[in-house]
Amino acid sequence: MDGLRASTKRLPQIFAWALVSSVIGFILNALRGKKEGPMNFVVGLIGAGWAVAVYFVVPVLVSEKLGPWAAIKRSVSVIKKTWGEALVAEVGFGVFYGMIGFIIVLFVMAGAMLFEPYPSVSITILATGALFLILCGLVFSTLGSILKAALYVYAVEGKLPDQFDPDLIKGAFKSEN
Repeated sequence: MDGLRASTKRLPQIFAWALVSSVIGFILNALRGKKEGPMNFVVGLIGAGWAVAVYFVVPVLVSEKLGPWAAIKRSVSVIKKTWGEALVAEVGFGVFYGMIGFIIVLFVMAGAMLFEPYPSVSITILATGALFLILCGLVFSTLGSILKAALYVYAVEGKLPDQFDPDLIKGAFKSEN
């Protein structure tokens, strides 16, 4: 709840960030267009670099009370400090969400095909599956934002928020040789 209260106080800055992010995304998509070749690859690399650079922008906006451009600079400095943790968290969440989504789609498609002779049942199964995918997306987005905020606190302060088990989080980023 503390995070929601802090975020609510910074809505104008978050809105400004959403506008900046949308414009950059629009420009990158326009540059990619439907063309193939090296330009598409270069723009893809720029987009990936942008995504990494702005990983901690929202936590910075909320906790450090900076504007969007200063938050981008601060996000880059935090990423340079702890890029491994952020990358592992993002990839891990993406893989886990992808697996859950794939399983849901398989069950929904199997159910819809099983009840193909009954269109109303098939449509109900498809609609329920779509709603469930949306719900899962919201849950994973929320959990990802919470983890991102915790990683930000860990990167900036060197300690985890009290609600997180230090052994679980620190153990997730430790390499074992």
